[in-house]
Amino acid sequence: MSGTVSGSILISNGNGPELWESDCNPPMWSDLFFTNNVIHATGSGIYYRDCSGLAVTVPDFNAIAGKAAANTDATPAFADFHANPPTISAGGTAVLSWCTPGGTSLAVDQGVGPLGQPFGVVDVTPQDTTLYTFSRGGTPVGTSTVTVACAALGTPVPRSPTNGQQSRAPGGLTLTWHAASGAETYDVYLDTGADPVTLVGSGVATTSLALPPLELSTTYRWMVVARRPPVPRRS
Repeated sequence: MSGTVSGSILISNGNGPELWESDCNPPMWSDLFFTNNVIHATGSGIYYRDCSGLAVTVPDFNAIAGKAAANTDATPAFADFHANPPTISAGGTAVLSWCTPGGTSLAVDQGVGPLGQPFGVVDVTPQDTTLYTFSRGGTPVGTSTVTVACAALGTPVPRSPTNGQQSRAPGGLTLTWHAASGAETYDVYLDTGADPVTLVGSGVATTSLALPPLELSTTYRWMVVARRPPVPRRS
């Protein structure tokens, strides 16, 4: 067996050493290399290899050429910290959840503040993409990002008059349309072009617009565009 074990936490492997490689025949020893790990002994030492002996401490383990280097000894502060959903629309809400065994002096930055217990949830509504850091006793032990994405507005569907309708009276005509999801107001365009560009109603808060008298014997086209004010950005 060969390879590298890195960036891991090794702890609580029973009463024996955290790592044990059997066999007195050196060619049978694994070629696994341990580097940049946190290894904390809760039993009789860090590493034992038959016919070679016990490495009691992490420095002893790091001193074994070809087997270990740059590992550290520390009691890890295990912590779970997540954001769900990790991506929201502007104005939406995400839930931060945390859990850490025996946690004290817990907090989350970005306005969340101190946490009252070692596990729980809290709602957040960031205005833009935000990195939240979960800390224990002032030491960061977890991070999670909530991404704020631009939400697509729905399409307002014309309702009346219907496409191709003829012989309408030139006065008293009202345009109506079906509401679009996420829209707060609508802009309405109408003229004789194939793609109308003349704005006849701006910031319309309802789903209808009464028109002024129109020209006789004229074909008009109309279009409705959904609008929503931009979300203020933090500086």
